[in-house]
Amino acid sequence: MAGLVLEAASGGQYYDEARRRVLDRHDLPRTVEQIGRTFTDLAPGHVGEDNPFSLPAKTAEGDVMAFSPRTEWTGGGYVSNSRDLARWAKILYEERALDGPYLEEMLNSGYRGEDAGATYGLGVYRADSPHGELIGHGGWFPGWRSTMYYHRDSGIAVAVQFNQNELDFRNEVRDALLALLLERR
Repeated sequence: MAGLVLEAASGGQYYDEARRRVLDRHDLPRTVEQIGRTFTDLAPGHVGEDNPFSLPAKTAEGDVMAFSPRTEWTGGGYVSNSRDLARWAKILYEERALDGPYLEEMLNSGYRGEDAGATYGLGVYRADSPHGELIGHGGWFPGWRSTMYYHRDSGIAVAVQFNQNELDFRNEVRDALLALLLERR
């Protein structure tokens, strides 16, 4: 729905507007629209043999996906890498993504979820970690998992990606990476 509203208001196509207003403006060159099935330097995703979509266990061969990812559109329809995700987390959570203040509304418009240490609202999780509160977001697509978080006390953003669905230890890797970066400060 948000994509249709954006297109009606701007008179342009969603992906064109997102590229012009966000990706090019903030130098996110490795974040590309999920159009077609071929993506440069794509790590093959692995969903395992028991998956709800009956996809092949390996969801890409070389740079070519085994299925079309276009159905994501404004629900996340981008392919990215950890560098761009960490850069985006820093831009977004330092309030440089949009004109005017927005972070407090994002952080305080949420609800406490089933995970006792997290709240969620307006596209951002607040999570406890061994290093204090983190803000960010994560997600999955068949064969891949990603997460990006920002540590406001230090100004450090981290992003972690895996090309498999069966194991999920993103938070452990995130916390270890953040610990290393904090030690180097």
